[in-house]
Amino acid sequence: MKTFKYLLSVLAFASIALSCTHDPEAYSLKEAVAPVMNDHAMILVTETTMNENVTFTWSRARVPGNQEISYVLYGQYGDNAVQTFGNSAVPEITMSKSDFNTAVINAGAPGTDKFSMKFKVEAFYGDSSITSAPIDVTITSQGDLVAPVSELESTEISLSSENWDSNVVFDWDAAKLEYGASITYNVYLTYTGGTKSDVSDSNQLIGTTTDETTLSLTQEKLNDIVLGMGAAEGESASMEFYVTASSEEYPDGLESAHQAITVTTYSANYPDKFYLPGNYQSWNPAGEDCAVINVTTSSKGIYESVVDLTTSDGSDAEFKFNPDQSWSEKDFGASVTVETDGTTGTVTASGKANVGDNIKVPSGIWRIYLNYKTKDLEMTKINSLGIIGDFNSWGSQVNLTFDKATGIWSGNATISNGDGYKFRINDDWNWSIGSDGGFNAGGNFTFDKTTGEYKVMLNTSVYPYTVSFASTDYPDALYIPGNHQGWAPAAAPSLLNDNDGYYEGYVNLVNSSDASSNCEFKFTTAGDWSHTNYGGTVIDGGNGTYT
Repeated sequence: MKTFKYLLSVLAFASIALSCTHDPEAYSLKEAVAPVMNDHAMILVTETTMNENVTFTWSRARVPGNQEISYVLYGQYGDNAVQTFGNSAVPEITMSKSDFNTAVINAGAPGTDKFSMKFKVEAFYGDSSITSAPIDVTITSQGDLVAPVSELESTEISLSSENWDSNVVFDWDAAKLEYGASITYNVYLTYTGGTKSDVSDSNQLIGTTTDETTLSLTQEKLNDIVLGMGAAEGESASMEFYVTASSEEYPDGLESAHQAITVTTYSANYPDKFYLPGNYQSWNPAGEDCAVINVTTSSKGIYESVVDLTTSDGSDAEFKFNPDQSWSEKDFGASVTVETDGTTGTVTASGKANVGDNIKVPSGIWRIYLNYKTKDLEMTKINSLGIIGDFNSWGSQVNLTFDKATGIWSGNATISNGDGYKFRINDDWNWSIGSDGGFNAGGNFTFDKTTGEYKVMLNTSVYPYTVSFASTDYPDALYIPGNHQGWAPAAAPSLLNDNDGYYEGYVNLVNSSDASSNCEFKFTTAGDWSHTNYGGTVIDGGNGTYT
C-alpha cells in the first residue's frame, strides 16, 4: 500500500512539472491574440550604409492550444500590392539595408526619396493566422545613381565684344545621388581643336555651383577662358562641355556625357595704358610728368594705378583720360561724386566716364580704377600708405614715402622670416593690398628672407602691385666717379641696389681726356669723397667681358 501511494505522488509531481513547460492560459484561450508591432525609427538607406542591418520586432502572438507559430512581415507603399519582407519563427526579423532597400523598391516605393510605408506582421498557427495592426515607418531609400545630363539648346556659341556683359548660360539636368544631398556641380570645358595648336590648358573648370543646375558666364569671361585654353581670337574653336556631380556621400561624383560645342571668340582691342594730362602738369599729354594708368593683367579693358595729381598751389586737380600722347577725339573725362568716409576720413570719387567734363578731385595722390568697358571710374585718395604685420603686432602701420618718378613707395622696417604682412592706405582696412597685389583682395604676404632691417619697396606703377626688399646693410646706390667724367662724385653715374647688395646699371667708361687710354674709376657710397670709396682689380675675361 505504501508503494502505491509513493507512485501516485511521483506521477502527480511529474504532471505538475510537465504543466510548467506550457502556457496554462493557452489552453483556456477561446480566440487568438494578434502580435503588436513595436514602433520603428526612421530608416535611412544610403550607398555607404547598405551593409548595416534593419530589425523589426513585435510581441509574441497568443493562440489557443499553445500551437507552434510562424511569422511573416509585410510592407505596403500607398495603395500598391503588399510586399513580403521576410518570415521568422521568432518575433523579430533582421535583414541588411541592401535587401530592405530592394524590397522597398519592389513594393513600388520611389528610389532616392523620403516617404512613409505601412508594415504589419501576420502570425500563422495550424490552419489559421492573425495579423497585427499596421505601423507607419518613415524611410529614405537609395535608388540608382543618376549622373547629370548636359544638354545645351544650342551647340553654336558666338561671342561678341559689343555684348561682352551679356550672359551665356550652361544648364543641365540634375543628378541623383542620396536623398537630400547638397550636390556640388563642377562645370568643365575641354578644348578639342581649332586653328591654334599651342593649347595651354585643354581641360578647364569654368565654374562651380551647389544645388543649382545652371551656370551663367558673361561673354567676356567665357571669351577670356576659351582664349586662355588656346583658341585664337576671332575664330571658331571646337570644345566639349560636361558636368560632374559630387556630394559628401559620393565625393568622387558622377560625370555627365560630353557635349560637343563650337565657340566663336572675339578680338577685343584696348589701349595698353591711358595718359592723364591735367592742370597738375600743364595739360601736356606728351610731358614726362604726365601720369599713366596701366591695363591690369586680370582682364582686358580694366586699368589701375596709383598716380600723383598734386597741384602746385593745392587747388583741385583736373584731368582727362587720353590713350595717346596727343590731343584727339579719343580723350574723355567723367562726372564724379567726391565723398568722405565719416569714420575713416578716406576720400573717394566715383562716376561714369564720358566724352565731356574734366575729372575734378582734391589735389593729392590717388589710386585710380577704370573699367573702360562699363565706363565705371573709382578713385581713392591716398593720404598715407604703410606696411603692417606680425613684425609690429599688426599695430600702427609703418608709413612709406612715394616716389612720383618711379611709382614706388619705400621705407624701412625690421621684419622676421615667416612674418605675415599687408599694405594699407590711410590706416583703413577697407583699403588693404593683399598677396595677389590688389586692393581689397588676397591674403597676407609672407616674408621669406633672413630676419633683419630692410628697405621695403611697393611698386604701384604696375598691376598687380609688386613688393621687393633690399637689406639696409647696403647703400641704395654706388656712384662711379673716374676719368670718364672728371672724378666728380656728385655728378657721377650710379648703379642701383637691385636686391641685398647686388648693383646693376650701365656706364660709359671712356677716358674723357684720351679715349685711347684706359679708363680709371672708383666706387663711392655717396656723391662726395667723404664717404666710403674703394677701387679694385679688373680682369679681362675676353670677348669684351671684364670681372
